[in-house]
Amino acid sequence: MKKTLLLFLIVIISIGTFAQTSIDYYFNDDYIFNSEISDPGSFSNYAVGDWHFSHDQITAYAWYIGMKSERALTYTYAKSWENRQLLSIVFTSPENHKNLDNLLNNHKDAAYGKKISDEKKNPLIIRLGYGVHGNESSTSNSSLLTMYFLAAAQGEFIEKLLNECIIIVDPVLNPDGFTRHSTWVNSNRSTNLVSDPQTRGFNEPWPGGRTNHYLFDMNRDYIPLTHPESEGRVKELHHWLPNIVTDHHEMGANSTFFFQPGVESRNNPLTPFRNYELTKKIALYHAKELDNIGTLYFTEETFDDYYFGKGSSYPDINSSIGILFEQAGLRGHLRETDHGTRSFAYSIKNQLSVTMSTLKAGLEIRSDLLEYQREFYSTALSEAAKEPVKAYIFGEEYDKTRLKLFVQLLQKHNIEVKNLNKNVKINDADFTVGTSYIVETGQKQYRLIQSFFDPVNKFKDTTFYDVSTWTLPFSFNLKTEVINSDKQLSELAGELTTIIDNKGSVDSEGDYALLMNWDEYYSPAALHRILYADLRAFSSTQKFKIEGKKYNFGTIMIPLTDQSLSTDEIISLSENLAEEYSVHFTRLSTGLSESGINLGSGSFNKVKKPKVAIISGNGTHSYYVGEAWYVLDQRFDMPVTLLDMNNFYRADLSEYTTIVLITRNSDFSENSIQKIKSWIKDGGTLLAYGSGSEFLIKNEFIKAEVVPKEEFDSSYDYSYSERRKIGDIHRIAGSILEIQADLSHPLFYGYHDENIPVFKNSSLAIKKDKKLFANPATYTNTPLLSGYSSPENIERISNSAYSLIQTSGTGRVIYIVDNPNFRGVWYGTTKVFANAIFFGDMMR
Repeated sequence: MKKTLLLFLIVIISIGTFAQTSIDYYFNDDYIFNSEISDPGSFSNYAVGDWHFSHDQITAYAWYIGMKSERALTYTYAKSWENRQLLSIVFTSPENHKNLDNLLNNHKDAAYGKKISDEKKNPLIIRLGYGVHGNESSTSNSSLLTMYFLAAAQGEFIEKLLNECIIIVDPVLNPDGFTRHSTWVNSNRSTNLVSDPQTRGFNEPWPGGRTNHYLFDMNRDYIPLTHPESEGRVKELHHWLPNIVTDHHEMGANSTFFFQPGVESRNNPLTPFRNYELTKKIALYHAKELDNIGTLYFTEETFDDYYFGKGSSYPDINSSIGILFEQAGLRGHLRETDHGTRSFAYSIKNQLSVTMSTLKAGLEIRSDLLEYQREFYSTALSEAAKEPVKAYIFGEEYDKTRLKLFVQLLQKHNIEVKNLNKNVKINDADFTVGTSYIVETGQKQYRLIQSFFDPVNKFKDTTFYDVSTWTLPFSFNLKTEVINSDKQLSELAGELTTIIDNKGSVDSEGDYALLMNWDEYYSPAALHRILYADLRAFSSTQKFKIEGKKYNFGTIMIPLTDQSLSTDEIISLSENLAEEYSVHFTRLSTGLSESGINLGSGSFNKVKKPKVAIISGNGTHSYYVGEAWYVLDQRFDMPVTLLDMNNFYRADLSEYTTIVLITRNSDFSENSIQKIKSWIKDGGTLLAYGSGSEFLIKNEFIKAEVVPKEEFDSSYDYSYSERRKIGDIHRIAGSILEIQADLSHPLFYGYHDENIPVFKNSSLAIKKDKKLFANPATYTNTPLLSGYSSPENIERISNSAYSLIQTSGTGRVIYIVDNPNFRGVWYGTTKVFANAIFFGDMMR
């Protein structure tokens, strides 16, 4: 009897603690599945929803489906920074798979306005994307069920769906962040699930799993394409030209479920209104599906599609219907919420439900979606023909790398770029052959071109979920003008640009010294290599002319004698650096200048070998930390130490020349604060920027005064229900402003125009320091170039400080009001960041 009772208890405990979520929980009785294809639970030995699947398990299942099912084709389209696979799993009927290339060509021909013989041979294409934020895990876990359904489901619906459509599943959009999160929640999972929101598993340690390896928000990278995941994904979107693209997310645990459309007044005006109408039509299918399972939801609130750099909005400006889904996120397995205790399986089921509703809508309104795609491109061409602007011309004389990177970015977005045929001057701007290019508006990407090139200053709604502008020539600090004449365009536009020659060089034959221009984008990378070869290098603090060439502030001089390497070895190194980084060296045979300083002048300052640490961890801004890390590691090939806040009290700071501090509400102890101050007094450079001004001022790292924020004007006629709008009136979500810089100051070495566009995503304004040379750059009198900012904010920011330099002992604090590395795409100000590191000790 005791043995029987014991066995009974063991069985009951096993059921209570290890019970698996049945596949039947997710699929109703309408579906029958091919028994020869294993469901994800059978394949992995635990059911979907019971644990968080790892990236490896999801990709293993995707490859299994690709091998097991005649309906599926699995391939790798990119790899993450941590070398994890990003996959496309293409589902269609076996017959369609045999003719996939022809079907895709028909699809593109029809979209671009060509007649095809049989409309039935133009498939509707749907791309389903899951989990661009790695800790929004119900998304990618639901993709397992999507793959199983598309591979194994039987019946009339699935047969018709696969005959008429191509469905592409992208199961894990952010493998590195997803891996951090799944590891965390699984390692904190109890056998007896704990739903208390205060339990450890619901609170990820810094930086969390939302971001990728370099701590970037991947759902802002569809325009910058800074990372291989985004670059590969956008290439896939242009390859397949889908009609619907879904973007599955999670939001706060106490929310319900959101599906688009979002707030209509906040849609980007470049998106055709028909897109909104079709999104709303598809929304009826989502509502019905969620009604059937009793899930609460909302739509047309909170979210918008203004910024085209997100996963649900980039498709909108590329002929697709992008659809955002937001499920209440648990960040675990079971959680108490305002709507009851919710399970991970419940969240997954909601994600699967809107996947199913998307497939049903796509099939039923297939003809509407195909027709919309045709209209999108035909109306783009007709609208372009009516516009006065026929083309944009842009150029950069001194830094062809920055120019090349911009052209390549445009081409990755399927924008045609043409060479300039002859030199021209437009509105006092000179454009020369070889350093200037043209983008005509009369091409199928007309709307995207507008969003990239046109400054914006008129808005229907001044509330933004993300940034209010992203004018790319400002981002790259390129001079740009418009061409309004067809005749002038025909004279200037040459062949399509294929290769931009920005090869570096080592000129002349002298053996006295080398000069390296500081103009090129990758000059900091080359200088770092020079210094780490233990070579002496000096930076010019004055302009000069030697052997017939003029040289600017910041020019790097490397003597060819009395060095750790021989003259031949130094020249060989310079040749390698010229090839690798597209920088330019000149070999000199004399130190005597024709004008200005000679090479032995004290006006050449020795550049110290930099060693950089970035303070990271709790209290620091993870996005900014990641951007600084990325720029130094990937752009400038510099090793960088990430000093964690938790261990800071034990760190030896003496070996670092520069410490980067980007804080929100830092948890520094008083001892740690004094430790940094002592390090500064001993000659260190503290580089800080962004939202940490309050911390810096409060703890007397800098003496500065914040310009008071504008108080809310009670005359605004808002009702109580509209009270949330009050905070948006004076919020700068992301705008482009102009600064005026002292180009002789080391912080701005390598620049040739004192007016520089900067990105600002806060309303912070700092009053100018009254000390001489303490403000190397200030905002101009009328700083707004593009984007939204209230007139009151512009008045506050006008003529305020962009950068402050304050000394302490033999060291200094360099404070930059705005982030110079914004999203890795603000190429025009990363040189400011580099200058602070290489030349910080020269700043007084």
